[in-house]
Amino acid sequence: MKRIKSYLILVISFLALAGTLEGCGGSGGESEFRKESEDIVYESENCISETGSVEGETEGISMETAAIETKEESPETESTASETESILNQQMYKDYAELLEKYQSVYEQVKSSGVPEEIPEDMNLEFYLAVSYQEAEFSGFHLYDLNADGIPELFIGMHSGEDASELFIYDVYTWKDGGSVRLMDDIGYRAGTCIICEGGIIKDLSSGSAVDSMEDYHRLPEYSAELEIVESISMHGNIETGEIYFYHDRDGNEENKISEEMYYEISGNYHEIEGIPFYESIPENIEAMRTGSLQFL
Repeated sequence: MKRIKSYLILVISFLALAGTLEGCGGSGGESEFRKESEDIVYESENCISETGSVEGETEGISMETAAIETKEESPETESTASETESILNQQMYKDYAELLEKYQSVYEQVKSSGVPEEIPEDMNLEFYLAVSYQEAEFSGFHLYDLNADGIPELFIGMHSGEDASELFIYDVYTWKDGGSVRLMDDIGYRAGTCIICEGGIIKDLSSGSAVDSMEDYHRLPEYSAELEIVESISMHGNIETGEIYFYHDRDGNEENKISEEMYYEISGNYHEIEGIPFYESIPENIEAMRTGSLQFL
């Protein structure tokens, strides 16, 4: 706009100078010339102003159109993501329900026929052995989100009777990339179990003999399907002398020997979460699992 106006002023000045040189000395002619020149400038400025206004309105319309398109696309994108998540959750709960049915079937088989000679690789031998001397009629399970990523882990085990307030856990699963993933093998070796602790920690208790016991502490990283070992402690004894030694590992390496006080201090740093609801694997609860209607912490 400034360039156009400057150009007009330059033209007008040139015309005025030309008029002066020609000697048009009448004041009326000069005034008329100036008036015409001012009219040209005024009309030019109006033209420029109107053009700028039109451009501004066009730009405003474009911005409004873009905003409308963004608003229209955003809910659709969110809706698609929500539908996808819902489908994945439905599949996860169906997979978990199938696992519960499998364990309950094994439970009933062991109760009626005893422990089979061959145990499937995807099953825990300790679960079979525990079933053989438990009085309960059903296996049981927890749903608990270990790493707060919105995906509950499935803890399968059993309780010791009608009045039992805790679940002895023998298998743990998470769900990743469209399928259930087993997190731990051989939980509860020699009458052990695993315990859910604060901070998303699984405390795995096991025993190698009457004088050997181990505690392994695991953590599940967010959106992961593989446990990380946090630390281990163990007790190893000498049957002949009756002496017991404590270690900051599970194997009893001499360089990791610690005092008894240190052993129990480490163990005491991990606090069991109490009050996690457990469910019996009765048909009603399995169906509730399948539909995703069970609550979890």
